[in-house]
Amino acid sequence: METVYFHDPAGCVGIAIPGRQVAYTGLRVHQEPARYRGSEALAPFLQEDFHFFFEDEEPDVSLYAVPRVLILGYDSAGGYFASTQMDVRLDENFPLLYISRERKVYQVEGESSLLMTGTFRWRECLRSSGAVKLYPSREAAQRDYLIHDLAKLDLPDLPDPPGRNQQIKQGG
Repeated sequence: METVYFHDPAGCVGIAIPGRQVAYTGLRVHQEPARYRGSEALAPFLQEDFHFFFEDEEPDVSLYAVPRVLILGYDSAGGYFASTQMDVRLDENFPLLYISRERKVYQVEGESSLLMTGTFRWRECLRSSGAVKLYPSREAAQRDYLIHDLAKLDLPDLPDPPGRNQQIKQGG
């Protein structure tokens, strides 16, 4: 099945194209509220050498990913923790990736929720992964992929769903 790639900086648009797979590109960075800095709740993550970005910081993550990744945090070796899943709850299992300083991608095997225990030893669970290709920029990624910009798409006006006007009149 053919894949169509879209750059969606806001990360909130969903597209379905019959007969094609849709993939989003780029990255987003998760930032914890600044009030959580130094919180005891984050202590187990520090034991894993997992550090969060906080909302009062300006993280400089110079990467472009195909497919898109969510950067969750970093370690002291200059690597990043990431996921291809955009809606992540740290107390639940999700696909966890580690991106090394050399920009190699690894799948962290095992249950990602174990990061919250401080006893995961994730470095022992790394397996090389081709799930994500990394580039220094979108321009570099476009040498390998045709990436459409959602902000520039000229989508035709769609008719209102049946009954929409009636619902608005009743509710308004």
